[in-house]
Amino acid sequence: MNKQHFRLLIIVVSFLTAIIGREFSSEKSPEHASATQSWAIAGFYQAI
Repeated sequence: MNKQHFRLLIIVVSFLTAIIGREFSSEKSPEHASATQSWAIAGFYQAI
């Protein structure tokens, strides 16, 4: 597994985490949803 595959995996995981986190936490608290989304976006840019 080379570095490019690993980066792609991180992007996919962080993207899925953003979607799942937003779906579950939007019902509970909008603040948590935006925090989860911003964390995933940060991970996405870090991977690139």
